[in-house]
Amino acid sequence: MDPSPMLSLLAKAAPTLEGRKIGALVSDGCDDKLVAKLKAAVEAAGAKLQIVGPTIYGVTTASGALLPVDHKIDGGPSVLFDAVAILPSDDGGEQLAIEAAAVNFLRDAYGHLKVIAYLPSAAPLFAAGGVVDVGPDDDAGLIALPDASLDDFIAAASAGRIWAREPLVRPPPKPLVAAA
Repeated sequence: MDPSPMLSLLAKAAPTLEGRKIGALVSDGCDDKLVAKLKAAVEAAGAKLQIVGPTIYGVTTASGALLPVDHKIDGGPSVLFDAVAILPSDDGGEQLAIEAAAVNFLRDAYGHLKVIAYLPSAAPLFAAGGVVDVGPDDDAGLIALPDASLDDFIAAASAGRIWAREPLVRPPPKPLVAAA
């Protein structure tokens, strides 16, 4: 059957972040100014930002301040969020890449078709998660900071899931063959 526009929830939904949750995965040495800008942008869009870190005790930012976290990585998986931002320090990407929960955070966000903003320092995490050979030119849901802006991330996250990614993460089913 052809899809019915009258029955489509996606076609009728207005793009908005209002009432949604965004998760930001951070590490020690993260840019606290960037986290603060992201929080302000998310809240201005009517959503809530929650910080996810390697320990429940928080992380020490680049300026030396303690940034409290809302979730430890393995207690705050990306399935809890509508979109995510991965904002490790230069060394933090490598540290997160050896932590299974952080790798799963990224892999699940990608597999669940979520918008993902990320810094170049997240490259080791992307490699560990097998999310390679794709980038913002191939996938509208990958927002490379600082090349893209936080406004680009908010706009993409407001639009919802990245359905064009689905064939990459879930191959189409094989046709059924009738038994002879």
